[in-house]
Amino acid sequence: MFDDLTVREHLLFFARLKGVVDPEQETDLKIIEVGLEDKADDLSSQLSGGQKRKLSVAIALIGDSKIIFLDEPTSRMDVWARHHTWNLLQNNKSGRIIVLTTHFMDEADTLGDRIAIMADGGLECAGSSLFLKSKYGVGYTLTFIQTDNAAENKKKCLIATIQKYAPEAKVLSDVGAEVSVQVPLQSAPLFPEMFADFDANMDSYGIAGYGASVTTLEEVFMKVGEGADHFKTQFKENREDAALTDSTAPNNGESCDL
Repeated sequence: MFDDLTVREHLLFFARLKGVVDPEQETDLKIIEVGLEDKADDLSSQLSGGQKRKLSVAIALIGDSKIIFLDEPTSRMDVWARHHTWNLLQNNKSGRIIVLTTHFMDEADTLGDRIAIMADGGLECAGSSLFLKSKYGVGYTLTFIQTDNAAENKKKCLIATIQKYAPEAKVLSDVGAEVSVQVPLQSAPLFPEMFADFDANMDSYGIAGYGASVTTLEEVFMKVGEGADHFKTQFKENREDAALTDSTAPNNGESCDL
């Protein structure tokens, strides 16, 4: 990015560099798409960090580039601008290969057809969002809000009912009137029957309301990272054990003077 060029001049330059037939029209379109109409004639040095990211995205997209690399394109953007950029990329991804890096797991989940997770510079796993959640996810979280007058036996009855449908279910938290229960992914086919049971017996279970959420990509990322740390720790311990074994093994009378 050149400090002495305006937003419009940047896009005109790259449009001509990429051989766009009508660079002026394409430039005007991209300025509108990324929401920089008010900054079109401002120097890039006068733009905020988020506005510079918008300009970078516009430069990448102009000229119908077929392979695009975007390094954290929405960093330093506010929430509205980030979601606007997501919509822009989704509307422009057809017929292209877009490689995008991000620290926002919701961004990866929203935009990624295939998602690769790295830890300490190494590739740990790759696949669709659904595949990663199925492989590394902990399942579903059922959250219940109990009525003010719910007795302890009603709470126990509720948990017992959940475990009747999903024996591997376990309580994650039980604080005040809120109870969270983790249910494995394979229990999903039983949800309609279980939810019907809850709806029909709200008073018996002391339920004021409840909801269900699936494993997030953030949880997958944390689990993959923990697995990578455990593997590296184990690898280091194995190497140290091997070194200790070598140092205590007999040397058959051989020696080395340093």
